[in-house]
Amino acid sequence: MRIAETLARMTTRLHGDRNVQTLELRLFNITCLYGGLTCLVYSLVNYALGLGLSGYAVIFPAGLLLVITYAFARYHSLAHRWFRLLVFPVLLLFWIALIQLWFVNAGTQGGTQYFFFALAGIQMVLIRGWLKIGVLFLFIATSMGLIAVEYQYPHLVRGFDGNDEQRYMDILISFPGAMLVLALVVGSVKRNFDRVYKKIEAYQLEFHEDLTLASNLQKSVYEFDPTLASGYDIAVKVQPSGELSGDVFDVSRPAPERLRIFLADARGHGINASLSAMLIKSEWANLNQSSLSPGRSLWLLNRRIVNRYKDNVTFSAVLLDLSERDLIFCSAGHLVQYLVTPDAIKELSSTGPPIGMLDDSNYYEETLELTPESRLVLFTDALTEQRDPTGQEIGVQWLKELLHKSDLSAQKMLDTILKQYASRLGQSHNKLILADDLTLLIVGPQ
Repeated sequence: MRIAETLARMTTRLHGDRNVQTLELRLFNITCLYGGLTCLVYSLVNYALGLGLSGYAVIFPAGLLLVITYAFARYHSLAHRWFRLLVFPVLLLFWIALIQLWFVNAGTQGGTQYFFFALAGIQMVLIRGWLKIGVLFLFIATSMGLIAVEYQYPHLVRGFDGNDEQRYMDILISFPGAMLVLALVVGSVKRNFDRVYKKIEAYQLEFHEDLTLASNLQKSVYEFDPTLASGYDIAVKVQPSGELSGDVFDVSRPAPERLRIFLADARGHGINASLSAMLIKSEWANLNQSSLSPGRSLWLLNRRIVNRYKDNVTFSAVLLDLSERDLIFCSAGHLVQYLVTPDAIKELSSTGPPIGMLDDSNYYEETLELTPESRLVLFTDALTEQRDPTGQEIGVQWLKELLHKSDLSAQKMLDTILKQYASRLGQSHNKLILADDLTLLIVGPQ
């Protein structure tokens, strides 16, 4: 354990702290350090073997430059800003050194080609954009050209003069050396990936916890007291497309003899829509007064939304007051809703533009007779705009046909609609997976 910790500390000191430096800077440091050391070691070996100045005339100074570059990039406090300026010159230096190494190291027999593979892998990480493809092509073309030159003019390549010991020694150095460089590159990338992946996992866990908390909070805010609807038969289904919903509904009693229902569908989906929904809920709670009619309430709500949030919050809404004998209906750009009676189905169309679009919008009211057998069907657009397995919107015709045949209680009517809805989507009504938030509310006199 202590040995592993010691090695980890040494590696961090040499390569840089992965928690501070970027992957590219760490890989640049690794490339300069080990590439420079390899050049220096190879030069010393050539010198020890008495191969002459031509064996290390370029490689030795290249190694020195690489080690010096490593020192600056590793320990300069502003290296993260300027090291990219040196990426291409460093790769060019490697390219020149490898060309010389090819001719003094027995060409393909000496294993120099392995280093071209290692260098190609390094440049794919260090160079950004389409330029990396050009540099990769340069390395490939260079290696292929050197092989062709070696085959056509073998006398230009210094061999081993029949010395098998030198040949084996060279292969034992070149191949493991190239593999070591590749291992360092892959290892650095892998460790960086693991670090980033762990951060993403931690962020996802934290985000999911926050989302669950927000979802529970939203559910508690949207819950209504069933005693408020005493005297009425009411059933509600809220099915968000995700953890949070962009739909809003509210049930209140503006007067003892009236039940008020507010339904809104915020623009968009997901978190943005859910935040808008919470704003809508808050603004509605502040102005929901018994002295205001549905039309006047929507007019005032629109003014507040436009003045406070400009065009950042827009939504359609339905507001109605029910009594034992009639209902007052008002709609702000909402899709057609339905009043179901034993004799017919009455379409309730929009009586004004969506909330939050125009400052001077007016919302007209429609008063309708309400019988004991009447059922009001309110819903958001997911009920008719969701797509079936063939990719087509399921539309509204199926709902109309179902309502024509229905004389059920609110809960049974809601269950029947949801089962038919799920069937058309090819899903189970207990486990609906939707692209948009769905709210379905059935209400009528009890």
